[in-house]
Amino acid sequence: MSNNWKNNYITGIKNMDFSNVTEQVISLYQLKRTKTTELMTTLRHNDCYSYTEIEGSVDALILHDFPGGDVIYIVSKNNRKFEFKYPEGICGEARMTDLKRNDIFFDIIRLLKSCDSKTTVLTADNKPLRISNKPFLLNAMTNYDKNYGNIYHGEDLVEEGNLYGDTSEFYIIGYIDYLDYISNQ
Repeated sequence: MSNNWKNNYITGIKNMDFSNVTEQVISLYQLKRTKTTELMTTLRHNDCYSYTEIEGSVDALILHDFPGGDVIYIVSKNNRKFEFKYPEGICGEARMTDLKRNDIFFDIIRLLKSCDSKTTVLTADNKPLRISNKPFLLNAMTNYDKNYGNIYHGEDLVEEGNLYGDTSEFYIIGYIDYLDYISNQ
């Protein structure tokens, strides 16, 4: 298998216009005290069937350990603003519950660094985002995942609903290493 998928994925991210991306910054401390279903719903999350803009929507979630510390950059897999090609693999996977409760933030940073593509793009606030060769998959519940039950018209299934425990997929596409960022200033 060739590395063409990897090149398409990275090239797609490099070609994105990050100056038009709205970002929300949150610390690990805040994350542990936040209703993450609501938080992840604010990420522009849509699919091919519908697009609903909710008030306060953002394109990316920036999660940091402490001000001036390492950062991970989270986007919805289905946000139309991110037109990157889907990769053929991931560098890791976790649930938001794990990230919130088990302090796996630094494990995710280590995995992203091990998958580092040596490619950097500038975020909306001109910080150098290091892109990983493969994204880290983060599964999290949104309000859209709470659409339980099927809808029938007579005996015909019209709309298949979600099952309890269904989650949406988000990609952590890279990281910002602030020590590296400060040393290059």
